[in-house]
Amino acid sequence: MAVPGTRRMVARRPFQYDHLDLDRGQVFDAHGAINDEKLERLGYMVPFKRGTDVFKCAECGAEFWGELERRGHFEKRHLARELNPVEADAAREREMQHLNRVAPLRIEQAPARL
Repeated sequence: MAVPGTRRMVARRPFQYDHLDLDRGQVFDAHGAINDEKLERLGYMVPFKRGTDVFKCAECGAEFWGELERRGHFEKRHLARELNPVEADAAREREMQHLNRVAPLRIEQAPARL
Protein backbone atom coordinates (compact mmCIF):
# COMPACT_ATOMS: atom_id res chain seq x y z
CA MET A 1 0.00 0.00 0.00
CA ALA A 2 1.31 3.43 -0.94
CA VAL A 3 2.08 6.08 1.63
CA PRO A 4 -0.39 9.03 1.56
CA GLY A 5 0.93 11.84 -0.65
CA THR A 6 2.89 9.51 -2.92
CA ARG A 7 2.19 8.44 -6.48
CA ARG A 8 3.19 5.08 -7.97
CA MET A 9 5.37 5.79 -10.97
CA VAL A 10 7.46 3.86 -13.51
CA ALA A 11 10.95 4.90 -14.59
CA ARG A 12 11.07 5.03 -18.40
CA ARG A 13 14.84 5.58 -18.32
CA PRO A 14 17.48 4.99 -15.67
CA PHE A 15 17.84 7.93 -13.29
CA GLN A 16 18.39 8.68 -9.63
CA TYR A 17 15.38 9.59 -7.50
CA ASP A 18 15.90 10.56 -3.88
CA HIS A 19 19.21 8.64 -3.65
CA LEU A 20 17.66 5.56 -5.30
CA ASP A 21 19.20 4.36 -8.56
CA LEU A 22 16.23 3.44 -10.75
CA ASP A 23 16.38 1.21 -13.81
CA ARG A 24 14.12 1.26 -16.86
CA GLY A 25 10.69 -0.15 -16.00
CA GLN A 26 11.16 0.07 -12.24
CA VAL A 27 8.02 0.87 -10.24
CA PHE A 28 8.55 3.30 -7.36
CA ASP A 29 6.74 5.79 -5.14
CA ALA A 30 7.24 9.45 -6.06
CA HIS A 31 6.72 11.60 -2.99
CA GLY A 32 6.06 14.98 -4.56
CA ALA A 33 9.64 16.20 -4.84
CA ILE A 34 10.25 19.58 -6.43
CA ASN A 35 11.31 18.09 -9.79
CA ASP A 36 8.60 15.41 -10.10
CA GLU A 37 6.56 17.43 -12.60
CA LYS A 38 9.65 18.08 -14.75
CA LEU A 39 10.70 14.44 -14.67
CA GLU A 40 7.24 13.38 -15.78
CA ARG A 41 6.95 16.06 -18.46
CA LEU A 42 10.35 15.17 -19.95
CA GLY A 43 9.52 11.47 -19.99
CA TYR A 44 11.77 10.08 -17.29
CA MET A 45 8.78 8.69 -15.42
CA VAL A 46 5.13 7.92 -16.11
CA PRO A 47 2.22 7.06 -13.81
CA PHE A 48 1.84 3.38 -12.97
CA LYS A 49 -1.52 2.01 -14.08
CA ARG A 50 -3.39 0.36 -11.21
CA GLY A 51 -4.08 -3.30 -11.75
CA THR A 52 -0.98 -3.82 -13.87
CA ASP A 53 1.08 -6.87 -12.90
CA VAL A 54 4.49 -6.19 -11.37
CA PHE A 55 7.51 -8.45 -11.49
CA LYS A 56 9.81 -8.52 -8.46
CA CYS A 57 13.57 -8.92 -8.60
CA ALA A 58 14.48 -12.13 -6.77
CA GLU A 59 17.68 -10.59 -5.46
CA CYS A 60 16.60 -7.16 -4.10
CA GLY A 61 12.79 -7.12 -4.32
CA ALA A 62 12.58 -4.11 -6.65
CA GLU A 63 9.36 -4.07 -8.71
CA PHE A 64 9.18 -3.78 -12.50
CA TRP A 65 6.34 -3.38 -14.97
CA GLY A 66 7.70 -6.05 -17.31
CA GLU A 67 9.68 -9.26 -17.24
CA LEU A 68 12.26 -7.94 -19.72
CA GLU A 69 12.86 -4.85 -17.59
CA ARG A 70 13.28 -7.03 -14.49
CA ARG A 71 15.74 -9.26 -16.32
CA GLY A 72 17.72 -6.25 -17.56
CA HIS A 73 17.90 -4.88 -14.02
CA PHE A 74 19.01 -8.25 -12.64
CA GLU A 75 21.76 -8.65 -15.23
CA LYS A 76 22.97 -5.06 -14.77
CA ARG A 77 22.81 -4.84 -10.97
CA HIS A 78 23.31 -8.39 -9.74
CA LEU A 79 25.30 -10.24 -12.41
CA ALA A 80 27.63 -7.38 -13.27
CA ARG A 81 31.17 -8.31 -14.21
CA GLU A 82 34.25 -6.12 -14.51
CA LEU A 83 34.46 -4.53 -17.95
CA ASN A 84 37.56 -3.00 -19.42
CA PRO A 85 37.19 0.66 -20.50
CA VAL A 86 36.47 -0.21 -24.15
CA GLU A 87 33.78 -2.75 -23.17
CA ALA A 88 32.25 -0.30 -20.68
CA ASP A 89 32.05 2.47 -23.31
CA ALA A 90 30.50 0.09 -25.84
CA ALA A 91 27.94 -1.12 -23.27
CA ARG A 92 26.96 2.47 -22.36
CA GLU A 93 26.62 3.38 -26.04
CA ARG A 94 24.39 0.33 -26.71
CA GLU A 95 22.24 1.20 -23.68
CA MET A 96 21.82 4.84 -24.77
CA GLN A 97 20.89 3.84 -28.33
CA HIS A 98 18.33 1.36 -26.99
CA LEU A 99 16.85 3.94 -24.58
CA ASN A 100 16.59 6.55 -27.33
CA ARG A 101 14.61 4.03 -29.41
CA VAL A 102 12.26 2.70 -26.74
CA ALA A 103 11.96 5.67 -24.32
CA PRO A 104 12.99 8.91 -26.01
CA LEU A 105 13.10 12.00 -23.87
CA ARG A 106 10.56 14.72 -24.62
CA ILE A 107 13.09 17.52 -25.01
CA GLU A 108 10.49 19.65 -26.81
CA GLN A 109 8.69 19.84 -23.46
CA ALA A 110 11.65 21.64 -21.86
CA PRO A 111 11.19 25.41 -21.66
CA ALA A 112 13.50 27.39 -23.91
CA ARG A 113 16.11 29.48 -22.12
CA LEU A 114 17.73 32.54 -23.58
